[in-house]
Amino acid sequence: MYKIDKSAAEKGSWRTSENTLHFFATLGGWPGAMIGQQVFNHKTKKTSFRIIFWISILLNISLLTLFLIYTPWYNFASY
Repeated sequence: MYKIDKSAAEKGSWRTSENTLHFFATLGGWPGAMIGQQVFNHKTKKTSFRIIFWISILLNISLLTLFLIYTPWYNFASY
């Protein structure tokens, strides 16, 4: 997604919205997003984007942790 958006930015064509990028990062695509940002040097300097991006990472990890703790089939709390 970052390559497509970077290419669109360079060509001045339709862009992927930041909300879409954040949505997929929150769903768990943040490792790929981090790699894409560095490889394509895209969205690495915009402070507002970076802050929301890191919040989405924390949200994803927090939700995954809560899911793992409170699911009956895999309960860390019982150890």
